[in-house]
Amino acid sequence: MLYIYKYYIFKYYIFINMIYIIHDDCTQNKLKFMYDPFVKTSFKYIKDTYDDECIFLHNNYNIDLMNKGDKLILIGNMKSFDLEFLKKKGIYTILYWTEPKIVTSYTNEVWLYSKNLFNNFKKINLNQKIKFIPIICQVGVPKINYKLNNKFKLLFIGNLKVRPKNIRRSLNKLSYFKELTNLWNDDDYNNIITSNSNIFYSCNKITSLNVLPSCRINKLLSHGCIVISQLCNETDMKLYKGLVYFCDFDKISNLFKSFLRKSKDELSILSNDIYRNFENKFYTRYKNLVCER
Repeated sequence: MLYIYKYYIFKYYIFINMIYIIHDDCTQNKLKFMYDPFVKTSFKYIKDTYDDECIFLHNNYNIDLMNKGDKLILIGNMKSFDLEFLKKKGIYTILYWTEPKIVTSYTNEVWLYSKNLFNNFKKINLNQKIKFIPIICQVGVPKINYKLNNKFKLLFIGNLKVRPKNIRRSLNKLSYFKELTNLWNDDDYNNIITSNSNIFYSCNKITSLNVLPSCRINKLLSHGCIVISQLCNETDMKLYKGLVYFCDFDKISNLFKSFLRKSKDELSILSNDIYRNFENKFYTRYKNLVCER
C-alpha cells in the first residue's frame, strides 16, 4: 500500500499524468489470476502507445488522489464506479470488457478482446472510441513438451457447467476427454502444462455472437499448446487460422486421433511452428492487430 501512495505523491509534485489499471472485482486471487492476461495486455498496449507512467492498482486505489488528465482502465467491471464523478474530475475512463457479449458503457473508450465484439459494438456517442485490443502472447512462459509422451488426453481447463448442456454431455462420453478445474495460480497452471503433453479443447459460452474465448486460448498458445476449438464466428476464426484447429463437434474424434498417430517429434515441430506464428502475430507485430473506430 505504501508503494502505491508513493506513486500518487511522486506524480503530484512533478505534475505528470498517470494511467491506472484497476480490477475492482479482484477480491479473490483466483479472479486476479483469471484476468491477468488483460492486465499484461494493457501494459503492452500502453507501453507501445502512450508516454504516461502506468501502474496496476488491483483494488487498492483512491479516486480522490487521482488528478485531471489521468487515465483509468477498468478491467471487466464498472458497476462500483461513479462515471459522472470521474468525468467531473477530468479523469479519462476506459473499460476493458472481458465478457463475450455486448454491454452499454459510458466510458470514454471501450477496449474489446474479440474482433467480432469490436465489429458489433455500438457507440453511445460520436466521441466514444471503440478499440480492438487482443490479448497478447505471453513471452517467456514455460513451454509444453510434446516429446514427453504421446498418451495424452483432450484436456479442457475450466468449468463446463457454464457451457452448453449438449456439449457437456457429449464431451463427458469421450474416453480420452478430461476436465480440469481449480487452477487459480501460475505455479499450478504451469505444472499442468509442462508435466504432460496434452491436446487442449476450447468451447464457447452461450452467446448470440458465439465469441471465441481468446483469453483462455491465447494463454494456452503462449505455452505452445495444440488447441482444438468448437466453431465460433467467422471473424474470430479467420484471425486464428493456422493457430487453432476449428471443427464441428462430430469431427473431434477424428481430429484428436490424427494427433495420436503423430510421432513425438512431429507433435513437437507442430507445437513450435504454431507458437512461432502466434508470437509473431500477437506480440512482435501486435500493433498490426490493434484497430479503433
